[in-house]
Amino acid sequence: MPEPVTSTDRGCKVTTLRTVTRTGMTSRVGPKGQVVIPKATRERLGIAPGDEVDFSLEDDAVRVELRRGRPSLGGQFAGLGLAATLEADRRAERDR
Repeated sequence: MPEPVTSTDRGCKVTTLRTVTRTGMTSRVGPKGQVVIPKATRERLGIAPGDEVDFSLEDDAVRVELRRGRPSLGGQFAGLGLAATLEADRRAERDR
C-alpha cells in the first residue's frame, strides 16, 4: 500500500500517495549529463521519443515527469489577422 508523502510544490504543501517502483537498472551519467530511462519505466509512464519531460528535485532524488496536457503554441494566434497586418506593414515599408 502506498504511503502518504508530503512535499512542497511552488510554495504549496502537497500530500500525495506514492508508489515507488524499482527496476533494478543502474545507468551511468554521460559526458553531456544524459541518462537512459529504463524501458519498463518509459513504457509505464508512456514516454516516447520526442516527448518532453520535467525534472524536479525532491530531497536527494530527481523526479522525472512526462509533460501532459500542455498546449502547444501552434495555431494559438490563428484568426487574429496578424499575417495580414505584417504583410501590410512590409508593403508600406517597401513603398516608402
